[in-house]
Amino acid sequence: MRSGFLVCFFLVVYNAIVEKKWLQPLIFVAGVAVTAALLVLPFKQYGIGYWFNYGQPPHTSRFSLSDFTDEFFNSSQWIKFYLFIIVVLVFARTKKWKELFYDRRRMLFILLTLGILIEAAIFQVTSYIPADNNIFFHSFAIALILVLLSLMITKKITSAN
Repeated sequence: MRSGFLVCFFLVVYNAIVEKKWLQPLIFVAGVAVTAALLVLPFKQYGIGYWFNYGQPPHTSRFSLSDFTDEFFNSSQWIKFYLFIIVVLVFARTKKWKELFYDRRRMLFILLTLGILIEAAIFQVTSYIPADNNIFFHSFAIALILVLLSLMITKKITSAN
């Protein structure tokens, strides 16, 4: 839940920077706080925290940076593969980084996918069962890779004509 909130928060912050509307992150945080207050707090006395996996076996609420780095560097082959391909495609496609930064659709997709990949890596550490509980990241990574490839192909086709 926290990692999902952080992914959304960083997307909102990026959008606020590009649009120069600094109120957006504040509205987002306030909206999440009000929603939590209205939907979660009334049920706190009934143990609603259980549904957020706050420390119930087989999950753990503690995030250890050393566990995360060990898991990431010793396994996570698909995540590392996708990260490598995405970085290569972004570097191959980008001539002016400022243009990429202000291309909201592409940047939001890139940031969302990177956030999902990081979230999947965190899930590998904090939730051990089932072993493949983080396979959702494949669809985001493959979709971004296909979009970046199509942008490269269409650019080459239009520049050749």
